[in-house]
Amino acid sequence: MSNSEVKLRPATMSDLAGIKGVIISNGREGNGQHDAWWEQRMEAESVIVAEADGQIVGVGAIDLHVSQITHIYVSQERHRAGIGSTLLKALEDMAQRAGRSAIRLDSTAEAFDFYRKNGYRIRGAVPMIKP
Repeated sequence: MSNSEVKLRPATMSDLAGIKGVIISNGREGNGQHDAWWEQRMEAESVIVAEADGQIVGVGAIDLHVSQITHIYVSQERHRAGIGSTLLKALEDMAQRAGRSAIRLDSTAEAFDFYRKNGYRIRGAVPMIKP
């Protein structure tokens, strides 16, 4: 599916099951966020969803108070279709409209290259673990 068939829009609480489905499809357990957390972010208009064929295929969230991207997830079967980059750009635009000049985020190892390709760089400590 091309990116032109994917539409971004503000998330609503009726999207919550779809949002959690996208996060779980990436091997995360709903990312530990409770419904009240999502509701608070949605009321602040800082959560967007990517929708295709009536299904939620991606989600992005930003905390504009601290200028931090908290979530970008794309359905596993839609990876590498440009949806993550589209979500990232939309979140960056939200931050810019809110007067934020810098944006921070914490990346998973799997998403590290994605963020580097989009202009993000390491700042500060990088947590490591020896299994």
